[in-house]
Amino acid sequence: MAATRPTIDDVKAAIGADTLASIADHNGDHVIDDAVVDGALEDGWDLALSFCDGELPIPDPTPRALKRAVIAIAVNDMRESRDVGTEGSRLQFSQAMKWLQNISDGKATLKPTVSTDPVDGSDPGDPEADGTGRVWSRESARWVF
Repeated sequence: MAATRPTIDDVKAAIGADTLASIADHNGDHVIDDAVVDGALEDGWDLALSFCDGELPIPDPTPRALKRAVIAIAVNDMRESRDVGTEGSRLQFSQAMKWLQNISDGKATLKPTVSTDPVDGSDPGDPEADGTGRVWSRESARWVF
């Protein structure tokens, strides 16, 4: 399975559907134009990959940080194309570009996002920890205060 670029749903989760509609409705029907978002994401993905040349192949699943960078680039591009850029979107774009430059310069690396889904489909159950037993309990805390 290859790394995948962010989706429209990822952008909606990041900035909200209403905000996305306000910057990706190019025909005035108050509905997100999927082609606009897909185009911005594709451009952002291609730009990001150009910085990650030394890191290919991109780890699978796609690192969350890389998806966030692509979304920041795409959102800023959509905002700027509508002349509704914000200081926040420009800052996120700038931070994403700096991080990508650090990857290109070898100062940062792409690490895969750790999946919490079990590989074999089984229920992972409760996490376990090593160490001493419980130090505090409801009973022992009662006498502290």
